[in-house]
Amino acid sequence: MTWHVENTLTKDRILEIYLNVIEYGPGLYGIGPAAYHFFGKKPKDLTPVEAAFFSTILPSPKERYKQYCAGTLTKWTTGKIERILQIMLKRDRLTQSEYDAAIATPLAFSKDGMESEDDCIKRVKKAIKNARPTNPLAAKDKEKEKDGKAARKDRTKPEHSEHKERRDRRHRREDKLPI
Repeated sequence: MTWHVENTLTKDRILEIYLNVIEYGPGLYGIGPAAYHFFGKKPKDLTPVEAAFFSTILPSPKERYKQYCAGTLTKWTTGKIERILQIMLKRDRLTQSEYDAAIATPLAFSKDGMESEDDCIKRVKKAIKNARPTNPLAAKDKEKEKDGKAARKDRTKPEHSEHKERRDRRHRREDKLPI
């Protein structure tokens, strides 16, 4: 399938499809809805900093969505955005003046105030908890972990009467030993 896609579509079209189907947060799919949700604008109107922010979301969009809830970026995300902007400058995707303006402009989320930070975090945690693993190996590991827990639960201690009976037999043998 990969071979067919790469041989029938241009790289730009593959990227366009990808950006329009990936998850950007809990229940938030596609760059159009994500740009509007996070920044209140269309993707074509994103600033370099906002565009760089989107590249930091993967591979854990739900986990990184917590930054939106808090309205602040982690140090890791801030550093990653700065590195992406540096690469854009180095590859002539930004002029020096555009780069300087981007670095000087803080990222500001467009929030409607309808949801408190705590409610937002609770919603994200619930989405993370209910998410299906996308990695088939992770799903198998989770299954093994569940099976292991079930097996441990099945291993119960011997019943009290069995334990007592064994102890009594041992004591009777010791009593019969010659002195």
